[in-house]
Amino acid sequence: MTKPFLIDSNILIYALNKSSPYHEEAKQVIDAILKDAIKGYLTPQVLFELFAVITDSKKFPAPLTPASAYPLIETNYLNDKFPLIHPKETTWRKSFDLAKQYQISSQDIFDVTLVATMVDNDIFCIVTYDRTNFQKFSFLEVIHPSKIS
Repeated sequence: MTKPFLIDSNILIYALNKSSPYHEEAKQVIDAILKDAIKGYLTPQVLFELFAVITDSKKFPAPLTPASAYPLIETNYLNDKFPLIHPKETTWRKSFDLAKQYQISSQDIFDVTLVATMVDNDIFCIVTYDRTNFQKFSFLEVIHPSKIS
C-alpha cells in the first residue's frame, strides 16, 4: 500500500491486547509500518483514545496505570515511524460541516473530527476495524487491517 493512511485507535489497542482475536492481524499492521513497508499516520486524538482504553479496566484486560501508559505510548508511537498529523484552524468548522452533511450526532462527532483532521492533512484513507462509522464518508477509503500486506 503506497498511499498514506490514518491508523485508527482500535488497531493500536488490538496490537497491544494479546487476548484479542484481532491481536496478530493488528500487530502485523504495526510491524509493516515499523519495517517501512507502509506509511501510517496518527493524530493526538487517536493517542488519547488509546490511552483511555488501555487505562480502563472495563475495556482492557490488563489495564495500565497512567504512569505506565504514557511511556508505552511515547516509546512505541511518538517517533518518526508514526508521524503525527494535527487538527488545523479549519478542522473544527469542517467537523461541524461534515456532521451536518452526514447527519452525525452524539459521540460520533469524535469520528467526524478524526475525518476532518485527515482531510485537512490530505489523507483520505483509514485503516480500521470500525468500518461502519467511516464508510458513510463517500470521499474516504476505509480499509480493513486484513487487506494490508
